[in-house]
Amino acid sequence: MVWGAISWRGFGPLVILHGRIKSNHYLSILGDHVHPFVQTVFPGERPLFQDDNAPIHTARCVQEWFEEHDDAVDHLAWPPQSPDLNIIEHLWQYLESKIRSRFPPPS
Repeated sequence: MVWGAISWRGFGPLVILHGRIKSNHYLSILGDHVHPFVQTVFPGERPLFQDDNAPIHTARCVQEWFEEHDDAVDHLAWPPQSPDLNIIEHLWQYLESKIRSRFPPPS
């Protein structure tokens, strides 16, 4: 599994994840990848960060991280049971078609 970030100013890091991801792993992603990306791509600004209501995103320790870093990044509240509005979802079909068109096919 991978975790990635995308913004209208470009692509963020692509982080390879191993095994089951828990909230403390997500905290590491936020601190080690999201925060530096935001500071580099949006210097002096407060961009809006979007994730969904996955349990690791709504964990108390993650919410506290966003509160502690409120001066650097705003966090978009995701409405419960909303349709999937995540912009990365539109890239999956494109990625799948590119992988399936490779010859020989990847194993």
